[in-house]
Amino acid sequence: MRPLQLDFLHPVPRRGLTGVVLLVAGIACVAGAAWQFTTLRQSITQIESRLAETQRMAQRERPPVSASPAETKLLAQDVGRANAVLASLNVPWDRLFRDLETASSEAVGLTGVQPEGGGRQVRITGEARRFEDVLAYVKRLEATPGLANVLLASHEMRTGAALRTFQFTVVADWIGRR
Repeated sequence: MRPLQLDFLHPVPRRGLTGVVLLVAGIACVAGAAWQFTTLRQSITQIESRLAETQRMAQRERPPVSASPAETKLLAQDVGRANAVLASLNVPWDRLFRDLETASSEAVGLTGVQPEGGGRQVRITGEARRFEDVLAYVKRLEATPGLANVLLASHEMRTGAALRTFQFTVVADWIGRR
């Protein structure tokens, strides 16, 4: 067994700078966390007070609104117009475009698609180089599930510099709208 040697006069080794740096970093992290906690607690208190105020305001009774018959009639007209605008915005365009793509061909180019009459009819305008292509397009439109009563409403032959095109308008009942 080895003898134990104790030297009480031997100097204590110096602590490294790493320990001090880690201690300062730890204190800074704790201070930052405490600051964030305090800030978040204040925010929560403000939000809770706003929520309580909103709930108090929602529970207050409102005085009844009275309007003359003329004002009521004007308001009803405004509501009717607003509902018409909403109905036109809620048109299921994806179904209509899917039907139009099903009937499309390279020989026919569409220049416009417009719903009419509250969205129950659709007006389709386009052009083709041959009138036979226009008739074939109308037949393909009749075969789509979303359109009925397809009618070639108008057509016109236009001639340009060595180019002849047929411009046409098709009107159809839009079954997919209902």
